[in-house]
Amino acid sequence: MYEQNHKGIASKDGRHLAIMPHFERSVFPWNWAHFPEDKKQEA
Repeated sequence: MYEQNHKGIASKDGRHLAIMPHFERSVFPWNWAHFPEDKKQEA
């Protein structure tokens, strides 16, 4: 792993985390972590 290829950072106390979003994973509803069954007909 390369030290300069950061994908996320956290505060020193660990309470806050920021990550690089993956936009390509959120374009289509069926790629979402949770996709309601009743909405599949609309996709």
